[in-house]
Amino acid sequence: MKQPGQVFQDFEPKFNFVESSLPDYGITNEPGSNAVAEVLAKGNDAPYAGFGKTDLSTPPLPRRRGYLEVKTLSNGVLSLEQALTDIDLPSVDYAPVDFVVAVASAGLIGDPVMIASSGKDEIDGKLKDYLVNVYRLGERLAPGRYLVSVGP
Repeated sequence: MKQPGQVFQDFEPKFNFVESSLPDYGITNEPGSNAVAEVLAKGNDAPYAGFGKTDLSTPPLPRRRGYLEVKTLSNGVLSLEQALTDIDLPSVDYAPVDFVVAVASAGLIGDPVMIASSGKDEIDGKLKDYLVNVYRLGERLAPGRYLVSVGP
């Protein structure tokens, strides 16, 4: 039962690693020593070998020039998201650019209206041209009004 002033219910902690589940790396059956020099001389081959994963290979992330998100303007529902790899921009370091677009059954109604700029006119123009002429945003969306965000 929730008490006044209490925000979250108390939960029992769940520990990820229990002490008995880790392998005993570097521990031998030899009697211990109180001399620090002897302990340091023995060393430990893999002191942290029980934690995490070893020999895990991950594929490299694909290079992208931008990331596109399209949300409906009325309720903010995400309609489309995609990494842009085929766009040619002069720089990959730019501030996110936001456009408002209106789509009819025949496609875009006019040009996208920029509401947030990257601060670089060349990038803003290339993104606007890309969305209209290359990506053909009007053909991919149902009729309505959308907030289009493109960022690095």
